[in-house]
Amino acid sequence: MLDPAHVIRRAALGRSAPPAARDAPALDAGTQNAAVPKGSGGVDGSAGANGRPSANGSAAANGASRRSRVLVVDDQITVRELQRSILETAGYEVGTARDGREALDALTGDAVVDLVVTDLQMPNLDGIGLLEAIRAHPERAELPVVILTSMGDEADRRKGAQAGADAYLVKRDFDQRALLDTVARLIGE
Repeated sequence: MLDPAHVIRRAALGRSAPPAARDAPALDAGTQNAAVPKGSGGVDGSAGANGRPSANGSAAANGASRRSRVLVVDDQITVRELQRSILETAGYEVGTARDGREALDALTGDAVVDLVVTDLQMPNLDGIGLLEAIRAHPERAELPVVILTSMGDEADRRKGAQAGADAYLVKRDFDQRALLDTVARLIGE
């Protein structure tokens, strides 16, 4: 189980956003919605720094510097907000969704997302269903997805890998630095 007080205290030790990113428009973090401003980007087939095609276009292709955007998907508000806080403190723009269905709605809209962090056990559409839907969509198939869940046995890890997860982290072993390092590696920072 995550210790929110401990992790939030440690979040203050995270890396800060680069100067150009501090001026970038932020997502409305006060909502549970993962929407971003309309017209903020689209699929252009450009490659991201990690060698994967950018799911939503690169900052250079859009003509402006922007912070990387992460969509956090978890049905537990405390976990969702803890992850949001850690990632925002590290300089990322963060949107949130309560389940896989809400995440897909955000990804289908005008949301520009560079990476998804998802739980597995959620109502409406679980993390595996979300991951399979992302991989099945031609414009999002290469979007990095990190599973962060309480389900840590080998069978669960295999199921995540078979569905196409790029990383699998277990909540009971949660380490803020491991999450931030994984996100940075997958986004290509």
